[in-house]
Amino acid sequence: MRKNLIHLSIIMVIAATFASQSCTKTTIRTVTVTDTIKVTVNDTILQNPPPTIVGFWVGSYKVPGYPDSAFLSFDLRPDSVLLVDGLGFDGVTYYSEGTYSLSGTSFSYIFTTLNGSNTGVMETGTGTYSAGAGTLIGALQISGTSVTGTFSLTKSP
Repeated sequence: MRKNLIHLSIIMVIAATFASQSCTKTTIRTVTVTDTIKVTVNDTILQNPPPTIVGFWVGSYKVPGYPDSAFLSFDLRPDSVLLVDGLGFDGVTYYSEGTYSLSGTSFSYIFTTLNGSNTGVMETGTGTYSAGAGTLIGALQISGTSVTGTFSLTKSP
């Protein structure tokens, strides 16, 4: 009987060994990943640019003691350079160059005449810039003299 118990014990150990072993199964899965892409579209609405003093201005100037006004144009450049074309009361077209500044609506300039009998003559002026009306209106002074006057210019389209 003892032999039978030993045999039975060995069989149980062997059976327990096989029973405790497990099988493994490997499963391969294919996973498809889909990305979601968010697209944002921004519309840009272009508006007319705000008015600027830079540009070509045309009008006239008047000096007391002279019967009429005379032609005057300002070419105001972005770098504060001022180019002037004006008809003198003597019938000569004078060309001048100088600078201008704008602070709010306060406009000022200084230029020197480049040709004719007025070569080297300096003029200063102050005025008011109206963006809405597209005007420059003010007063002028010939430097070193008592000659004063007024100017009125409208921005050319």
